[in-house]
Amino acid sequence: MKEPFPPRRPRKRIGGRIAAVHAQIILATLAVIVQLWLLTTALDVLLSGDPRPLWSFAAVSAVAFLGSLGLLLASHD
Repeated sequence: MKEPFPPRRPRKRIGGRIAAVHAQIILATLAVIVQLWLLTTALDVLLSGDPRPLWSFAAVSAVAFLGSLGLLLASHD
């Protein structure tokens, strides 16, 4: 008697890839939140009349941007 269905092929495991994508999404979201916080803090400092710490805010924001860019480039296999 013939089997009604062909034998199953083993499935590819994509769980690790999905976890990596979720981690990238979480890290990119965290970088955006940090940049928004830096923007509001920098505006507060600028309006208070002391523009000296603005360069440090810009540097941290640039690092967050470069980290997000690195995540984007790392996600392309």
